[in-house]
Amino acid sequence: MRGTWNISRLSAGILLAVLGVLFSRTAGWAASDEKKALFAQAYQDALVAFHRQDWRAAQEAIVQARRIDPDDPRGLVLTAKILLKKKDYAGAEINVGEALRRKPQFGPALLVSGDLAFEQRRFAEAFRLYNEALLQEPGEKDIILKMLYCQVMLGDLGAAERLLARLSPFDEANPAYYFAKAAIFQGRGGREPRDHKDLLQTARVMYGNTVFAEYLRDYEFLFADRP
Repeated sequence: MRGTWNISRLSAGILLAVLGVLFSRTAGWAASDEKKALFAQAYQDALVAFHRQDWRAAQEAIVQARRIDPDDPRGLVLTAKILLKKKDYAGAEINVGEALRRKPQFGPALLVSGDLAFEQRRFAEAFRLYNEALLQEPGEKDIILKMLYCQVMLGDLGAAERLLARLSPFDEANPAYYFAKAAIFQGRGGREPRDHKDLLQTARVMYGNTVFAEYLRDYEFLFADRP
């Protein structure tokens, strides 16, 4: 009888221990889910402010997101993008470098690294980084366009033409083809300015002023001093 009692007590102890572990894990999962939700909200607030070009609000929101989860590389990448818009190249480089240290070959970080080199007109380095980013996001048209811009600025129009072949004039959402072809005309010396202006006007009509203006910024950065 005593042996049965001891076995029952042992079984009860094991059951309590198992329940304790399960409760602990459940509480941990709940805390983790709450942390993810809080980070997602703060990160989304930062993204909304970023797309409104409200750099101050974007920076405040991403600081809050990084307090919640300092290990998420997305927070570092968005911080780098904000600093890049503010022309703080040193700060952007520190943050994107840390993101890549924590998560090597992280596509968004490689893309921002490419943008950082692009804005400083280091086109060979930018091309290499964009190419690495494209391996993580195959077929991404905006990356292909940036790579093509780099090749035009480096004087390799053959490579630019090969990249153009990966874009479509019939894309209903993305004007990359028209900006790419206009850039190639510019690379040929702008002997026929009407051609690239016609391409840009086609892009404006097809995709609307808002989308057109977004793509025009990079194009004018490269070719504003040309007719």
